[in-house]
Amino acid sequence: MSMSQRERFIGTIAAVVIGALILYQFIIEPQITRISELDGQIATASTDIERAEQLFTASRSASKKLNTMAGSGLRRSDATAESELRNNTRQWAQEAGLAGWGIKRERNEKEKDFTKITFRAQGTGGMAQIGRFLYHLQTAKIPIRVADMTINSRKDGTDDLAIVLSISTIYLDPETDKSQQRAPGQSPARTGSNGGSEVEL
Repeated sequence: MSMSQRERFIGTIAAVVIGALILYQFIIEPQITRISELDGQIATASTDIERAEQLFTASRSASKKLNTMAGSGLRRSDATAESELRNNTRQWAQEAGLAGWGIKRERNEKEKDFTKITFRAQGTGGMAQIGRFLYHLQTAKIPIRVADMTINSRKDGTDDLAIVLSISTIYLDPETDKSQQRAPGQSPARTGSNGGSEVEL
């Protein structure tokens, strides 16, 4: 049975429309979705770069502040330094609105006349909350330094972030403190046989 010219024309149009729909559904639409995903990844990467730059700037500022505090004659014990850092960071996290705040001590390191205590801390919140918390660190009155920091999105496409960072503080080594308080050229006093103090010459 031969088709009329009109039927052939309608059949051709229908085939073109069906082909276009198939092309859009299986080729064009997935590519559009992929492009949107790539745009989102590029935006996230740009944000991460900006955060890293802010971190480096804050870290340099904190390092200068740490050196200034150290040079002015820091007098603290291990327990005091740890307590100050724990209490202050917990308060700052609450004020900033961070959730799930946790901090644990990791290690001690000797740095010249000082002992450095390093902690690993973490929390969750939006970019505004994290920004406020980092501002507290940058303007802290106690010696604090951010060694490294990682910010990850907990759910794509939302302002729900998790922050993990390494924070350190320092205190003057007790033995160094004693030696600095001793007069130049003076040896430690020792107890003589008569109960008085005796200076070793």
